[in-house]
Amino acid sequence: MRSPLVHYRIYIERGAFLPQSSAETRDPTIGRILARSVPPPHTAASLKERLCVAENVSDLSCAQLFLSCTARSAINDGDRISLLTGTGPGILPHDPMSLVISNNSIGLDRLASFDAAFSDPRHGK
Repeated sequence: MRSPLVHYRIYIERGAFLPQSSAETRDPTIGRILARSVPPPHTAASLKERLCVAENVSDLSCAQLFLSCTARSAINDGDRISLLTGTGPGILPHDPMSLVISNNSIGLDRLASFDAAFSDPRHGK
């Protein structure tokens, strides 16, 4: 059986941010990781840490994890998350989890690439 994927979208103060690991969907702002790449225990903290590693974010205190893009509050770090059953949050690319990162924990080179990507006419701007 194939390992489930966890889909996510990154947000910074400027809006959705292009992830390092593309989900290969029509939406370039969605990233994905293998669920089995998250070390146990499967808590919000371990998933957030794994997503931050994938996105080269070194300061975990600047990141908040939300169960979906429409969730109003971040999940508590100690909350358990079902990742390997294929039924947990972020399992579907059209319903990704959200990782919200303060701008100061994203490198300046990635912020520059954000500005370049979203000023590209193919992104509707």
